[in-house]
Amino acid sequence: MPAAARRVALAALRAGALALAFASFAAVPAAAQEVEREELLPGSGIRYPLGYDPETEGSVEGRVLRVDAPQRGPVVLQMESGGRTVKVLVSPAWFWEAAEGRPGAGDTVRVLGSKTLGADGELYLVAREIETGGSGCTCSFRDGGGRPLWRGQRHAAPPRRCRPEDERPPAHR
Repeated sequence: MPAAARRVALAALRAGALALAFASFAAVPAAAQEVEREELLPGSGIRYPLGYDPETEGSVEGRVLRVDAPQRGPVVLQMESGGRTVKVLVSPAWFWEAAEGRPGAGDTVRVLGSKTLGADGELYLVAREIETGGSGCTCSFRDGGGRPLWRGQRHAAPPRRCRPEDERPPAHR
């Protein structure tokens, strides 16, 4: 191949690679492209998003009272469990909105996460997984070590898995 043709082919290849890289970056939500900084949440003093301690992991079952999805910071589920209100810190709003089968007010949920007491005296749970209504379907927001799945472009939406129908509670078959 002549040198001139080789330069033209190489330039076309570079342009194609650049276009592909731009297209894949543009396909990710704009909010995900911004680097989410570690911060202390106002009022609670909880580190977010990395304030997850696997040593305090446990699960809480209850009913969702309300869902707050702020522009910045985590989506917060306020839930009632055993006569007590628990605030569940989930994920950025863009990741939450992409979750298939996410719970809303009035839904029963089981949340697996890291329990912590905020500086405001409230009980918080930093969610790793949320199962909605005994359906057997669970959305994951963090990996087993507590690392956020929305960081580093690892997932565009929360992974969802469902138990086989015959393993679900009778009311949900």
